Amino acid sequence: MSGPRPVMNPPRADSGDTLGRAATTALGVYFVAVAAALGYLLYSLWLSMPADPKVPVPELKLILLVMIAGALGSYVHAATSFSDFVGNRRLAASWVWWYFLRPFIGVALALVLYFAVRGGLLPMGADVGAVSVFGIAAISALAGMFSKQATAKLSEVFDTFFKTAAGDQRADKLQNPVPKVTSIDPKSVPAGSGEVTIRVLGTDFAGNAVVRFDGTDRKTDLTSDTQLVAHLTAADTQTAGSHLLTVFNPPPGGGASSPMQFTVGP
Repeated sequence: MSGPRPVMNPPRADSGDTLGRAATTALGVYFVAVAAALGYLLYSLWLSMPADPKVPVPELKLILLVMIAGALGSYVHAATSFSDFVGNRRLAASWVWWYFLRPFIGVALALVLYFAVRGGLLPMGADVGAVSVFGIAAISALAGMFSKQATAKLSEVFDTFFKTAAGDQRADKLQNPVPKVTSIDPKSVPAGSGEVTIRVLGTDFAGNAVVRFDGTDRKTDLTSDTQLVAHLTAADTQTAGSHLLTVFNPPPGGGASSPMQFTVGP
């Protein structure tokens, strides 16, 4: 790829709603602690199970198993999402409570699904003596891990009251949007102006968005998700002519905006 090396500004902890390093570390420690606690609880409960498979498992122990397995499934979901967002430097502070409460949501959902199964509302009910602890643990963990699908399954029973959502519509998805440029200021400068600063207005600018001058990246400062400041070089304004300015959001997702014309006058 020819041309100057792209200049990209990494997302900053103080830009937008991005979670700071200390808070991110604390959330990571929380996930480690949750994993250790769930592992210990599952190990302790399993040791207390009847050794003889013909001996019925007490209902209370099955409920405890459902709770632990549901939390474990949701933990896998949340921890995977957390690592993806941190790796892409896109973890927003508004998601902290979602991550914190996710294991508890898994517990509640697994319990609801288990009660529906045990009550015969779903065609998987069985007597306590015929219940497989491995099957119960697997269903509970999968309910916590795939909460949307589990909710959709339960909605088949209560379709009058619950509707299956088409999808989670969150404002801060992992995928970067395609930016849109509405105006640039100034739109033109005299030839030989030297280094020039341009204000670019639009929408959906990512934290590491970059302004491109005729397809080549220029040093860019993010003011907000609707405003960028681009720094053109003296070579860019040396000769009269028309040029195209675009904004590019890098992967994941992302892409280039529609071009805006910038004129270097005589």
